[in-house]
Amino acid sequence: MQVSARDILLSISIQYDGDYQKMIEEIKYRKPAFTSEKIREALSKVKSNFCEITGDQYPEVFKHCANPPILFYYYGNLSLLEKKYRITCVGSRKPS
Repeated sequence: MQVSARDILLSISIQYDGDYQKMIEEIKYRKPAFTSEKIREALSKVKSNFCEITGDQYPEVFKHCANPPILFYYYGNLSLLEKKYRITCVGSRKPS
């Protein structure tokens, strides 16, 4: 199994429960070693679609945020984010 940036970002997101700062630190300061088993485990936990910052589908509008999500999970039609007017429901990075 070839490991892609998408696989690594998903694994980091799962490992740190989406904690933005911890994910950034992992990417910046460590050389994460991900096995095929860890990647498969991360993929098995995801029940929705997801998009990573390095992906072609990553919405342009997100790139202009102060702290753009490295990876986000979604349901629905991602292309709707490219419309001029949009309404979205965004979950917290730290839900309570």
